[in-house]
Amino acid sequence: MTNWQKIKRVLFSPYGVLTVLTQLLVLYALSFFEFPTKGGQQSRDNPLYIVIYFSVLLFPFGIFFWGWEKFEDKDRQRRLEDNPHLKRELKEGESLIDFLYENEHEEEM
Repeated sequence: MTNWQKIKRVLFSPYGVLTVLTQLLVLYALSFFEFPTKGGQQSRDNPLYIVIYFSVLLFPFGIFFWGWEKFEDKDRQRRLEDNPHLKRELKEGESLIDFLYENEHEEEM
């Protein structure tokens, strides 16, 4: 599955709908948010307003990537169910190097 297909799958899922609705709500709420200007009473050196602005603006993308990861977990489980030979685990006393390169040792012999 290509990345574009994965993006479309997440966008048309409940996670995508929640992402779009949250983004619209955030943009609406931020329209009432005022940044201090040079003539304002707040100091220009205070980055709190910018940090709040960007953290709230990026929150919906966190929802999107949460949905992306949920679908990736389902795909991984489905691949393991379809290919049980990929589910092999480390044996007692076997090193990780031997585990990773077991097939290469069998092909050489």
